[in-house]
Amino acid sequence: MTRTPPANRGGELLLATINDVYDGAQHAASAGLEVHASMLSHLVAGQRKPSLKMALYLERAISIPCHAWFEPPSTPPDEVLPKAA
Repeated sequence: MTRTPPANRGGELLLATINDVYDGAQHAASAGLEVHASMLSHLVAGQRKPSLKMALYLERAISIPCHAWFEPPSTPPDEVLPKAA
């Protein structure tokens, strides 16, 4: 979906869900979750935090706890993506 490593635990869980459930297809995830594709990218990259309404929706829809958006990712960014040569 994206080459940007997840910026927080919520983004990490969202990216894992997109990869596992939707086979990495951002537009399929967007349609399935009824959330705009660019919003999914912004949430994963940490460019935006979800509103309370969005956080509660994602908690109910795909079990991402609301507090996860404020926790650091469990995997350091260096280990998520290989470094460019």
